[in-house]
Amino acid sequence: MSGANIPTTADPAHRHARDVRIDFFRGIALLSIFINHMPGNILSRFTLYNFGFSDAAELFVLLAGVSAAIAYGRRGNATTRILSRAATLYLAHVTLLFLVGGTLIFAAVLFDHPALIDHAMAAPFLDHPLHAIVQVLTLTWQPKFFDILTLYLALMLWLPVFLRLCRVDVRLAMAISVAIWAIANIYTVNLPSSRDAGWFFNPLAWQLLFSIGVVIGLYAPANASGVVVERSPVVVAGAFAFLAFGVLWAAPWASFSASPLFGWRPVAPEMFGELDKTYLPLWRLAHVLCLAYAAAWCVTRDARWLASWWAGRLIA
Repeated sequence: MSGANIPTTADPAHRHARDVRIDFFRGIALLSIFINHMPGNILSRFTLYNFGFSDAAELFVLLAGVSAAIAYGRRGNATTRILSRAATLYLAHVTLLFLVGGTLIFAAVLFDHPALIDHAMAAPFLDHPLHAIVQVLTLTWQPKFFDILTLYLALMLWLPVFLRLCRVDVRLAMAISVAIWAIANIYTVNLPSSRDAGWFFNPLAWQLLFSIGVVIGLYAPANASGVVVERSPVVVAGAFAFLAFGVLWAAPWASFSASPLFGWRPVAPEMFGELDKTYLPLWRLAHVLCLAYAAAWCVTRDARWLASWWAGRLIA
């Protein structure tokens, strides 16, 4: 499959309207991420990470790749537009860090509450201000909850490189992407950051999931009903079997004290190791791909409930 086969917006198979399922499930992913970062939120028991190896972050990155392919991959050389988008993300990230850090310092002085200055978002600006500014500008300081934005920024910088490789040969592009992911995992290669372990979401590993999303957005067969998925009984059964195994491994009932199955786990959690999110291990990668496949298989683009009021609130 060479780059000459990349569809364009003029291709009949891609003239249909945007597949709203992409936006709906991306909204689900963003809402899940928001809920999971609210300590003590009871709704976090019902988000993705309780039911398998992957969570909303993987789903968001995969769909980000699909959306990026639709937005930029079918318009010839879109490098300038992509870099402009990356610059916007960079400015937003830097501005937000300075605003949050500055707000905490201001509030600490205004309300005479020194504990606010000890917050990880504010202390570096007072302890070593010049060093903190350099770290912010070079993306080496990534406070908790800000790391997903820097990952997305890094993926947008990878996008024009990957698209150019796809125009040569998509098999070559994917081989390079897999090789980068493998090297990052085998040799624990990461980008530098203020935390000793490097970026929490290592872009050298997570680019593989994003790249898979780009390939889906570029090459997945589509018609007026949206992306068409393979309906082979073997593929369907395999995907759902793996998802079911993920639920048994996660055992969402095991930590719920009111459950009669409290503490019971049919699969030992340590069976697959730590499954470090930083390096996107294979189990997490396979799980989110099966999850996306199952969703595309079960939900058709013309499903009536996607046009409902509540679904519209989740479309991102």
